[in-house]
Amino acid sequence: MRNDSLTEMYYPMVFTPPERLSYGLKNRESRLLREELKHIRTGSLFIDYYKDRTYFTEYRNGARRRITKNTDRVYALARRAYITKRIKYLQGFDNGEMKKLLEKFQGAGLEISRIVMTQAQYKWANAKYERKSQRRDALLYSSPKGVRFRSKSEFLIGSTAEKYHLPYRTEPHLYLDGRWYHPDFVLMLPDNRLVILEHFGRTDLDEYMMDLIERLRIYENNGLILGVSVFVTFEQHTVSEDKVLSLLRRIISSDVPEICARYFMGR
Repeated sequence: MRNDSLTEMYYPMVFTPPERLSYGLKNRESRLLREELKHIRTGSLFIDYYKDRTYFTEYRNGARRRITKNTDRVYALARRAYITKRIKYLQGFDNGEMKKLLEKFQGAGLEISRIVMTQAQYKWANAKYERKSQRRDALLYSSPKGVRFRSKSEFLIGSTAEKYHLPYRTEPHLYLDGRWYHPDFVLMLPDNRLVILEHFGRTDLDEYMMDLIERLRIYENNGLILGVSVFVTFEQHTVSEDKVLSLLRRIISSDVPEICARYFMGR
């Protein structure tokens, strides 16, 4: 049996304490998870190690079969096991079992994002989308997944979201009232809802602030309300990863409406 010392287990945003989530949010996510569970064929995943190699076996209907080369089935069973623990966590059980399970999967070399993200999140995170055109030399900072940013603050937001398996898009196209806008971020939350996150980096410039205030006005005219489906950050929110993480947790804990999906799903 392999015994790894996992010194850097980056637990995903799904570890937001259940008591911080409203009943509606917990109930919605539980329904989504139970529905997804119906479409994953039953079976249990076993992980074996032999001569520095990892092997995956499925136990089903009293029989075991090796599925190491069947990557889709390996992840389906891992996702099934995770969903079962996640539902219990949302019901108020301790998160120890969920953490232990993810540590085991990480030790086996599995991609944690593919396990903790919903099917909609994973598909959305890996789909191509149109982003605002920028000169490459203006995008100075690159996240671990290769997304490039203009500023350190936006880089920190994107990198933190990646680290905690929260899918996002940066500067996607948004057409409102005859004009194109490009929100700094669109995030997909653990219950599949979308939110806009704008970073106000140059609050010292009057023209910059006037443009952002006008943008927020246009957003609101189209149902994208500040503090409801649109959130903002300032430089003081991005001085450290802990600050960004705290902000992301607050967004996840909010009762976000469905309206952003009208603009950013299927695009």
